[in-house]
Amino acid sequence: MTSYIIHTKPKEGSYLIVAFPTVGYISILAVNYLIHKKLVKEVGYIDLEVPEQLAVIDEGKITYPIRIFEGEHGIFVTTQFPVDLKFVKEITDTIVDIYNKTKSKAIITLDAINAAEEKKESGLFYVANKFDVNIKGATSLNEGVMLGLNASIALEARKKGLPFLALMAETHTSIPDGDAASKLIDGLNQITKINVDTAELVEEYKTVLSSLNKLIERAKSTQEKKSEMYG
Repeated sequence: MTSYIIHTKPKEGSYLIVAFPTVGYISILAVNYLIHKKLVKEVGYIDLEVPEQLAVIDEGKITYPIRIFEGEHGIFVTTQFPVDLKFVKEITDTIVDIYNKTKSKAIITLDAINAAEEKKESGLFYVANKFDVNIKGATSLNEGVMLGLNASIALEARKKGLPFLALMAETHTSIPDGDAASKLIDGLNQITKINVDTAELVEEYKTVLSSLNKLIERAKSTQEKKSEMYG
Protein backbone atom coordinates (compact mmCIF):
# COMPACT_ATOMS: atom_id res chain seq x y z
CA MET A 1 0.00 0.00 0.00
CA THR A 2 1.31 3.46 -0.92
CA SER A 3 0.91 6.50 1.29
CA TYR A 4 2.33 10.01 1.30
CA ILE A 5 2.85 12.88 3.70
CA ILE A 6 3.12 16.60 2.90
CA HIS A 7 4.03 18.62 5.98
CA THR A 8 2.86 21.96 4.61
CA LYS A 9 -0.22 23.13 2.75
CA PRO A 10 1.02 23.72 -0.83
CA LYS A 11 -0.02 26.86 -2.62
CA GLU A 12 -3.09 26.18 -4.78
CA GLY A 13 -2.55 26.55 -8.51
CA SER A 14 1.04 25.29 -8.42
CA TYR A 15 2.39 22.86 -11.00
CA LEU A 16 3.00 19.26 -9.94
CA ILE A 17 6.37 18.29 -11.43
CA VAL A 18 7.50 14.65 -11.53
CA ALA A 19 11.21 13.84 -11.92
CA PHE A 20 12.20 10.17 -11.87
CA PRO A 21 15.35 8.57 -13.38
CA THR A 22 15.78 9.01 -17.14
CA VAL A 23 18.46 8.50 -19.78
CA GLY A 24 21.43 10.67 -18.77
CA TYR A 25 19.74 11.21 -15.37
CA ILE A 26 18.75 14.63 -16.67
CA SER A 27 15.46 14.91 -14.76
CA ILE A 28 17.20 14.09 -11.48
CA LEU A 29 20.07 16.45 -12.25
CA ALA A 30 17.62 19.25 -13.05
CA VAL A 31 15.74 18.96 -9.75
CA ASN A 32 18.92 18.40 -7.72
CA TYR A 33 20.24 21.67 -9.17
CA LEU A 34 17.14 23.48 -7.89
CA ILE A 35 17.64 21.83 -4.49
CA HIS A 36 21.31 22.86 -4.48
CA LYS A 37 20.31 26.44 -5.28
CA LYS A 38 17.80 26.27 -2.39
CA LEU A 39 14.92 27.19 -4.70
CA VAL A 40 12.89 24.25 -3.41
CA LYS A 41 12.67 22.68 0.05
CA GLU A 42 11.71 19.20 1.20
CA VAL A 43 8.13 19.09 2.51
CA GLY A 44 7.17 15.41 2.42
CA TYR A 45 7.59 11.95 0.98
CA ILE A 46 5.89 8.98 -0.66
CA ASP A 47 6.15 5.69 1.23
CA LEU A 48 5.76 2.55 -0.90
CA GLU A 49 5.81 0.40 2.27
CA VAL A 50 7.70 -2.50 0.71
CA PRO A 51 10.07 -4.96 2.47
CA GLU A 52 13.06 -3.88 0.37
CA GLN A 53 12.59 -0.21 1.32
CA LEU A 54 15.57 2.10 0.87
CA ALA A 55 16.53 5.03 3.08
CA VAL A 56 18.28 8.16 1.85
CA ILE A 57 20.81 10.07 3.94
CA ASP A 58 20.92 13.73 2.93
CA GLU A 59 22.96 16.28 4.89
CA GLY A 60 23.08 13.90 7.84
CA LYS A 61 19.31 13.34 7.87
CA ILE A 62 17.53 10.05 7.15
CA THR A 63 14.65 10.40 4.72
CA TYR A 64 12.53 8.43 2.24
CA PRO A 65 13.77 7.67 -1.31
CA ILE A 66 10.75 9.29 -3.01
CA ARG A 67 10.69 12.85 -1.74
CA ILE A 68 8.36 15.81 -2.20
CA PHE A 69 9.76 19.32 -2.53
CA GLU A 70 8.05 22.67 -2.88
CA GLY A 71 9.12 25.89 -4.54
CA GLU A 72 7.32 29.15 -5.12
CA HIS A 73 5.46 27.88 -8.18
CA GLY A 74 5.79 24.11 -8.10
CA ILE A 75 5.56 20.87 -6.15
CA PHE A 76 8.28 18.38 -7.10
CA VAL A 77 8.11 14.60 -6.66
CA THR A 78 11.49 12.98 -7.23
CA THR A 79 13.74 10.02 -6.53
CA GLN A 80 17.24 9.00 -7.56
CA PHE A 81 16.34 5.31 -7.73
CA PRO A 82 14.82 3.41 -10.67
CA VAL A 83 11.21 2.40 -10.05
CA ASP A 84 10.29 -1.27 -10.31
CA LEU A 85 7.51 -1.78 -12.87
CA LYS A 86 5.31 -3.41 -10.22
CA PHE A 87 5.04 -0.04 -8.42
CA VAL A 88 4.25 2.12 -11.47
CA LYS A 89 0.45 1.92 -11.05
CA GLU A 90 0.63 2.71 -7.32
CA ILE A 91 2.89 5.71 -7.85
CA THR A 92 0.75 6.94 -10.77
CA ASP A 93 -2.38 6.82 -8.59
CA THR A 94 -0.51 8.63 -5.81
CA ILE A 95 0.65 11.37 -8.20
CA VAL A 96 -2.94 11.91 -9.38
CA ASP A 97 -4.15 11.98 -5.77
CA ILE A 98 -1.51 14.60 -4.88
CA TYR A 99 -2.61 16.61 -7.93
CA ASN A 100 -6.22 16.55 -6.74
CA LYS A 101 -5.53 17.16 -3.04
CA THR A 102 -3.17 20.08 -3.68
CA LYS A 103 -5.42 21.54 -6.41
CA SER A 104 -2.47 21.77 -8.76
CA LYS A 105 -2.68 23.57 -12.09
CA ALA A 106 -1.21 20.71 -14.17
CA ILE A 107 1.10 17.70 -14.06
CA ILE A 108 4.51 18.08 -15.70
CA THR A 109 6.87 15.13 -16.18
CA LEU A 110 10.57 15.62 -16.90
CA ASP A 111 11.94 13.11 -19.39
CA ALA A 112 14.68 12.43 -21.92
CA ILE A 113 15.01 11.46 -25.56
CA ASN A 114 17.96 9.25 -26.40
CA ALA A 115 19.72 10.98 -29.32
CA ALA A 116 21.46 8.71 -31.81
CA GLU A 117 24.58 10.87 -31.86
CA GLU A 118 26.21 13.72 -29.98
CA LYS A 119 24.91 17.18 -30.85
CA LYS A 120 26.39 20.59 -30.15
CA GLU A 121 23.26 21.56 -28.25
CA SER A 122 20.50 19.46 -26.73
CA GLY A 123 17.02 19.90 -28.22
CA LEU A 124 13.90 20.41 -26.10
CA PHE A 125 10.61 18.68 -27.00
CA TYR A 126 7.17 18.34 -25.46
CA VAL A 127 3.92 16.40 -25.58
CA ALA A 128 0.83 17.99 -24.06
CA ASN A 129 -2.78 17.23 -23.21
CA LYS A 130 -5.18 20.05 -22.24
CA PHE A 131 -2.10 22.20 -21.65
CA ASP A 132 -1.53 25.50 -23.47
CA VAL A 133 2.14 25.26 -24.44
CA ASN A 134 4.20 28.33 -25.23
CA ILE A 135 7.85 27.43 -24.65
CA LYS A 136 10.42 29.28 -26.70
CA GLY A 137 12.85 26.88 -28.39
CA ALA A 138 10.75 23.78 -27.71
CA THR A 139 9.32 21.54 -30.45
CA SER A 140 6.17 19.43 -30.33
CA LEU A 141 7.06 15.75 -30.59
CA ASN A 142 4.81 14.27 -33.29
CA GLU A 143 6.13 10.70 -33.20
CA GLY A 144 7.85 8.62 -30.56
CA VAL A 145 7.36 6.41 -27.52
CA MET A 146 7.08 7.14 -23.82
CA LEU A 147 8.08 4.46 -21.32
CA GLY A 148 7.68 3.59 -17.66
CA LEU A 149 6.21 5.86 -15.03
CA ASN A 150 5.97 8.96 -17.22
CA ALA A 151 3.98 7.00 -19.83
CA SER A 152 1.66 5.70 -17.11
CA ILE A 153 1.08 9.22 -15.77
CA ALA A 154 0.49 10.56 -19.30
CA LEU A 155 -2.14 7.92 -20.04
CA GLU A 156 -3.87 8.38 -16.67
CA ALA A 157 -3.95 12.16 -17.19
CA ARG A 158 -5.52 11.67 -20.61
CA LYS A 159 -8.04 9.20 -19.19
CA LYS A 160 -9.09 11.62 -16.44
CA GLY A 161 -8.87 14.75 -18.61
CA LEU A 162 -6.11 16.36 -16.52
CA PRO A 163 -3.81 19.09 -17.88
CA PHE A 164 -0.52 17.33 -18.65
CA LEU A 165 2.85 18.26 -20.15
CA ALA A 166 5.87 16.04 -20.78
CA LEU A 167 9.09 18.02 -21.20
CA MET A 168 11.84 16.00 -22.92
CA ALA A 169 15.43 16.98 -23.63
CA GLU A 170 17.80 15.16 -25.97
CA THR A 171 20.77 13.33 -24.51
CA HIS A 172 23.29 11.04 -26.16
CA THR A 173 25.02 9.80 -23.03
CA SER A 174 24.38 7.58 -20.03
CA ILE A 175 26.37 9.86 -17.68
CA PRO A 176 24.60 12.78 -16.00
CA ASP A 177 24.01 15.24 -18.86
CA GLY A 178 24.14 18.79 -17.51
CA ASP A 179 23.43 20.42 -20.88
CA ALA A 180 20.21 18.46 -21.37
CA ALA A 181 19.23 19.03 -17.73
CA SER A 182 19.67 22.77 -18.24
CA LYS A 183 17.25 22.60 -21.17
CA LEU A 184 14.60 21.06 -18.90
CA ILE A 185 15.14 23.82 -16.34
CA ASP A 186 14.97 26.48 -19.05
CA GLY A 187 11.66 25.00 -20.19
CA LEU A 188 10.36 25.00 -16.61
CA ASN A 189 11.57 28.58 -16.20
CA GLN A 190 9.22 29.70 -18.95
CA ILE A 191 6.25 27.91 -17.39
CA THR A 192 6.76 28.24 -13.64
CA LYS A 193 8.99 31.35 -13.47
CA ILE A 194 11.58 29.61 -11.28
CA ASN A 195 14.16 32.08 -12.61
CA VAL A 196 17.44 30.24 -12.12
CA ASP A 197 20.61 30.59 -14.21
CA THR A 198 21.77 27.22 -15.54
CA ALA A 199 25.20 28.38 -16.76
CA GLU A 200 26.91 26.81 -13.75
CA LEU A 201 25.23 23.47 -14.42
CA VAL A 202 26.38 23.46 -18.06
CA GLU A 203 29.95 24.43 -17.15
CA GLU A 204 30.14 21.64 -14.54
CA TYR A 205 28.97 19.16 -17.15
CA LYS A 206 31.51 20.37 -19.71
CA THR A 207 34.31 19.99 -17.13
CA VAL A 208 33.23 16.46 -16.23
CA LEU A 209 32.81 15.50 -19.89
CA SER A 210 36.21 16.95 -20.78
CA SER A 211 37.89 14.97 -17.99
CA LEU A 212 36.07 11.82 -19.05
CA ASN A 213 37.09 12.26 -22.69
CA LYS A 214 40.73 12.71 -21.63
CA LEU A 215 40.56 9.48 -19.64
CA ILE A 216 39.04 7.66 -22.62
CA GLU A 217 41.71 9.00 -25.00
CA ARG A 218 44.44 8.06 -22.52
CA ALA A 219 43.02 4.53 -22.26
CA LYS A 220 42.87 4.23 -26.06
CA SER A 221 46.44 5.47 -26.40
CA THR A 222 47.67 2.97 -23.80
CA GLN A 223 45.81 0.15 -25.55
CA GLU A 224 47.31 1.11 -28.92
CA LYS A 225 50.84 1.11 -27.48
CA LYS A 226 50.26 -2.34 -26.00
CA SER A 227 49.04 -3.57 -29.39
CA GLU A 228 52.20 -2.21 -31.04
CA MET A 229 54.40 -3.92 -28.46
CA TYR A 230 52.73 -7.32 -28.63
CA GLY A 231 51.24 -7.24 -32.13
